[in-house]
Amino acid sequence: MSEKPAIPRRAFLHSTVASSLALANCSLQGGEEKEKKTDLVDEPQVKRDFDKDGRSKKVILVAHCVLNQNARHVDCADFPAMMKPLLATLQEMNLGIIQMPCPELMALGLGRDRDVPPLETIREALELPEGHGRLEPLIDDLIYQIKEYQFQELVITGILGKNGSPACGVETTSRAGSQGPGEGVFIELLRRRLEDEGLDIPIKGIDDFRQEETIGWVKDRV
Repeated sequence: MSEKPAIPRRAFLHSTVASSLALANCSLQGGEEKEKKTDLVDEPQVKRDFDKDGRSKKVILVAHCVLNQNARHVDCADFPAMMKPLLATLQEMNLGIIQMPCPELMALGLGRDRDVPPLETIREALELPEGHGRLEPLIDDLIYQIKEYQFQELVITGILGKNGSPACGVETTSRAGSQGPGEGVFIELLRRRLEDEGLDIPIKGIDDFRQEETIGWVKDRV
């Protein structure tokens, strides 16, 4: 008995949602199609008053590995689980944390290697059209969240990338197998998209063993 081919995760989700919406949006009564409204939206719509509860109304986007070192490339985790000094500061300043997805994990898997045959580096794989195709939907989701928070007058304090990363580097990145100045592929695409959308969100990098520089930057922003 032959096995059915697996449906890619995103394609499966999209097809499932599309089917559900098709059923929710129209029903047949007496042979006539009747439209129904749904609560799913692509752009901010309903303004709410968020001043009546305990929330700080301040959020910050952080690289995935700040909260989860387990997503890092093999042999590259510097801490057991998370970057505690930085996170302690964010907690002290009552900043809600939006954990960005790990671009390398989502595009290349947890078992990714620096050598991505027939390519030479992770960066080269992410720079391919297929790599961009994996990263752009992740950026779509982040842009939607940013717009939602800003529409509701919550403050986006900034975006924290991971210096040295071929994906999330801000001041430094990995290129051609060595570290140097520049941005990672994901941060480049994210910055470009922010500019296209007219969203002025500052981006700062984190160095594993020089977190105090980023901590000072965050304190100055709040």
